[in-house]
Amino acid sequence: MFTFNINKLIHAIIFFVNNTSPDKLGKVKLMKLLYYSDFRHMHDYGRPIIGDTYHKLENGPIPSLALNLISEAETCINDQPDEEDLADTRNYVKQFKEAIAIKVEDYYGKRKLKFEPKIDFNPRIFSKSDLVIMKKIADEFYNDNGREISEKSHDELGWKLSELFGMIDYRYALDPDSIDYFNYWEKTLESFRTLLVSSKAKESFA
Repeated sequence: MFTFNINKLIHAIIFFVNNTSPDKLGKVKLMKLLYYSDFRHMHDYGRPIIGDTYHKLENGPIPSLALNLISEAETCINDQPDEEDLADTRNYVKQFKEAIAIKVEDYYGKRKLKFEPKIDFNPRIFSKSDLVIMKKIADEFYNDNGREISEKSHDELGWKLSELFGMIDYRYALDPDSIDYFNYWEKTLESFRTLLVSSKAKESFA
């Protein structure tokens, strides 16, 4: 599993606010832009940019950590996290709110979030390849609204092959031959672990 980077998330959002159609960038479109950025970079360079965990929903893939963080920042209900594994969430929300304001707008009768940066975009947080991929994604989907980019995301291999509400494995960003390679070694390692556990079990009864 890759490491989630809160600073990259914040500045990736600022990047997309600055480089896509402002009238069409809401939460739905943002979720897909983050997905495409992570999975395209994984395909081309072997690692994601932000390192979020993605799940398959009916309207396309969503980055779980980013979605939860934005929802918490939007509603301001995260003063007392209920679970120990949410200990970092308070700091993440604080960082997010210090960097980006969230406002609600009417978009043809529907509720739409608007993201307004409070700080300048910092390109030094990203590698050159990160910036190249994000620029390509911003250009490719510049004029798409949330519905249009969601429909396009249904063509992604990871979305097609994953179970509804299940996690989308980063290996689906790779070419099919690479996926088969990773599957082969995963099965080989699992067989090795099973054999090792079995051997240890026999030793304990010797």
